[in-house]
Amino acid sequence: MIRANLPRGLGDGGRHRESRGGRDAGDEVFADPLLAGADVFLTLDDAGDIAHIVVTSAPVDPRLVLALDIVRLGEPQAITVPDTGDAALRRTVPLDALAAAGVTPVELGRAPSGWMLTGAWVAPGLFRRSTCPLLQQVYRAPQEVFDDYLRLGVTGHTCGGQLTSRGVERPEPFRAGSFAGTVVESSTFTSGTVFNGDTAVDFSTDLSADDAARVLATLTRFDVGTQLAPLDGVLVEGTPVDPAAAQPAGL
Repeated sequence: MIRANLPRGLGDGGRHRESRGGRDAGDEVFADPLLAGADVFLTLDDAGDIAHIVVTSAPVDPRLVLALDIVRLGEPQAITVPDTGDAALRRTVPLDALAAAGVTPVELGRAPSGWMLTGAWVAPGLFRRSTCPLLQQVYRAPQEVFDDYLRLGVTGHTCGGQLTSRGVERPEPFRAGSFAGTVVESSTFTSGTVFNGDTAVDFSTDLSADDAARVLATLTRFDVGTQLAPLDGVLVEGTPVDPAAAQPAGL
């Protein structure tokens, strides 16, 4: 791991700069000893930003040369989540393993308009108990970095007690469709755990508790063929949309 400030004079007319031995005048370098003696060659663009980096290791076999081109610096990058074919997120979830552990997996049937399932995976053992796998899911607006999200952790009812032992203060009763439990709402996020007698669901979101209840009321059996439908009546990005009652999906 190496971190360095730009050498003095790097952007003052010169378009190339070479640094030998992992250090140059003006650098602040924190490097692994293995990088001692390495050469770093930087190429700048017309704006003075780094456009190309070549790092050559010290002359000890095997010699390593790493070259990186940096393009579209500062521009937004769209990352599209695959939603079809074998690479689809839902198809990576080991449903057989969850069923063998007695977990009935659930997912959102509806979510605020524009939200997507952006992550779905199974932690093999909740709190190191192999008998308690946890299906984790992340829903969010892909264009947002920090806002508009809901995370779910789904496990069996008998394992759900471990989800609630988080030491939070003053949890309030909470109901979402056929699920009931407790919730804690702060100025920045809402979190809680709910049960329906068969499945336990831990959640955290930046939605209000009321809006979280509307979204979680749509929980339904996890299905690789599910298409997430939009849900009206939820406050997202500070702008309310036309209200509509969320109907619980059948489990």
